[in-house]
Formats: sequence, structure tokens, C-alpha cells
Amino acid sequence: MTLFRGAPFPTGVSTVEQIDPTTGGDTPLITGRTDAIGLRPMKTRSATSYLVLQYASAGPFFQGPGLVLRFDDPAGPPTVIASCLSHPTSMTLNEKTRTLYVTEEAGDVVAISFTP
Repeated sequence: MTLFRGAPFPTGVSTVEQIDPTTGGDTPLITGRTDAIGLRPMKTRSATSYLVLQYASAGPFFQGPGLVLRFDDPAGPPTVIASCLSHPTSMTLNEKTRTLYVTEEAGDVVAISFTP
């Protein structure tokens, strides 16, 4: 679950939290993000990587383009998948066509070729 922190939405305070289904407790999984609004786990046989959608790339108050970041290791640095998004709102991955679709506030849908 992503936590989109409050105004003035500073750089580096948004997190991705991991929820324990038994206890309901949460712990940070990915930290140091800016305006994280979406998460897409991608499982393979041996590992899980994560796509994180960020509304903006810097703070305060939504500076810079929206981003899609890939984390192969939640504690490691991300790989930038897309850095051209204008106020993104959600994302989904079509695994058959290997296309990541990102919606934007203006109603646009951005298609990004992607290899999970």
C-alpha cells in the first residue's frame, strides 16, 4: 500500500507499506519516495519486484513529471521506467502484450512497452 503524505508534499517522505494479513500491522517496504500513489508487485518463480507510480518527481507541491519506478530490491535504488507523465492517476500491466498503461488526470492513457 502506498502512503501519499500531506501538504506540502515534500520530497522523500512517501512510502510503500507492507501489511501483515494476520495482524493488520504495517511496516515500511520501500521508503524515500515522493508522492507514491500506485503499486504493482510482479512475481517470478524466485523473486518479487515492484512497480511504483509517483504523482510527481519532486516536492513540495508536485514538481517535476510523474514517474514509474521499478524496484528489484525494495531496499535498493529504483530503475526509472517512465519519467514523462503528467499527473498520473493509476497504472496496470498487460502481461501478454508487455504493455504498461498509465492514466493521467487529463484523461490520457500512456502506453509504455515493458518487459517484466
